[in-house]
Amino acid sequence: MNESNKHQKIHKYIFDDQSIISSCYSNNLTLNKVNGCGPDNGYGIDLVIIVYSLARNLEARLAIRDTWGAHFVERGSYLYFLIGKSIDDIQQNQIEMENIKYGDILQASYLPDDVDTLKSIVMLKYLNDYCSKVRWILKTTDSDFINSQQVTYYSETSTKFSKTIVGNLAKDWKVPMNKRNSYYLPKYVYPYCHFPDFVIGPVYLFTGNSISLLYQQLKINVDNLLKFEDVFITGIVADEAEVRRIGDRRLWNFKSIINNCNFRLMWVSQKHSPKEIRHLWKVAFETPCPINH
Repeated sequence: MNESNKHQKIHKYIFDDQSIISSCYSNNLTLNKVNGCGPDNGYGIDLVIIVYSLARNLEARLAIRDTWGAHFVERGSYLYFLIGKSIDDIQQNQIEMENIKYGDILQASYLPDDVDTLKSIVMLKYLNDYCSKVRWILKTTDSDFINSQQVTYYSETSTKFSKTIVGNLAKDWKVPMNKRNSYYLPKYVYPYCHFPDFVIGPVYLFTGNSISLLYQQLKINVDNLLKFEDVFITGIVADEAEVRRIGDRRLWNFKSIINNCNFRLMWVSQKHSPKEIRHLWKVAFETPCPINH
């Protein structure tokens, strides 16, 4: 394989645009929220929610603000949407007007809107600067339906965890050999037989005292940014930073059939439209479960 072809193949799995990567570490946000977790960097705050959103997904953000996001905020949590660059000036003006109204958007306008590994660098940089003393962070996306009641309760009562990521744990996973597998990596990119234990994205919780550890380790891994965000951040980087990963079945990342009884047993359902998120909120939280009556 000649060097040109090898670089093209590696680029499929590794993000290597150093100018964009450097911007991620500079905290050069187009839309920022200075002291976004309060003057004490989140001391006394149980939970911060970072929602990875696409710039164009206004309706998804509105649906979250009206449903599970509103419940989190009512319980004293901070909620922010992290987005990348807009497609044109019209969309950018709309985003800026949206932020004037709601004040909950973090935008890195240099950032490709669909590379979650880069968004995680920006997220950890922001949290390290402004939210380093919070107890828990929930990382999610704008197509997820979250059981805000259960996650809030967990963040308020789970006080003994330290340097920990909680999610749908992939333990002792072999690196797939089949190129059709979404987690396939060729040997010239990742030469090992197994991944470090990682939590399958896009939804996971992590403790506030792991923020700095993950962020500082990311600076060391700057030349090897895998595009598989969950494997890279919660597996490779977390392993080297000595942040433990533990599994919780309630954070399984699947689209589930939800009713007003079974959602008490799960924390997340994935890949929903804004309309579905609004409907599920009514089903799960505004309609009593007949078993309880």
